[in-house]
Amino acid sequence: MKSLKYILALLVFVSSPALAEPFTYSPEGCEFTITFPSAPYETKKCNPDDPKQCHNVVTFTKVFDLSATLNLSVVCNPAEKDMFERYSGDIMKTTLIAKSPASKWPIFWAMAKRAIRT
Repeated sequence: MKSLKYILALLVFVSSPALAEPFTYSPEGCEFTITFPSAPYETKKCNPDDPKQCHNVVTFTKVFDLSATLNLSVVCNPAEKDMFERYSGDIMKTTLIAKSPASKWPIFWAMAKRAIRT
């Protein structure tokens, strides 16, 4: 009977889900770092017209109780020095606003203000 308890305890320990380690992604040459709850999936995508022009795409997917899914893809395209001169903060802000649906901006700014405070 005593050995049955040990076997049962071992089965529960082995069958319990493992806790995933956080994974920090900080590609060389890019000015950002992102930490995922667990290791993401990384693929290499190349331009079909120029196969030498490739970049890595890091994708993290999380399913929440089969009722919602978060799918996040991250790409780092290193900027050239002249891009910083051509694209000021105001130009980038205007571009983002023009390309995004207006209904989402109040949510974005509220989240951005919270992130800046922390």
